[in-house]
Amino acid sequence: MSTYIVGFDKTILLSYILLAIIGLIVMVDISSVQSSMTYFYKQLIFVFISGIAVVFILYFFNF
Repeated sequence: MSTYIVGFDKTILLSYILLAIIGLIVMVDISSVQSSMTYFYKQLIFVFISGIAVVFILYFFNF
């Protein structure tokens, strides 16, 4: 089995990264008002897990 990264749309990847960063900034702002960072940490974990999933899918699957 060969490993490869398939071609992908860079605009979609860039928009995903941009939306994830904006979402994290909003969560930090909301968490700082509530003085509880649990929502921010939960969002950060989900962004990290989804980023790993995207890399895994692009690395091992050929569509």
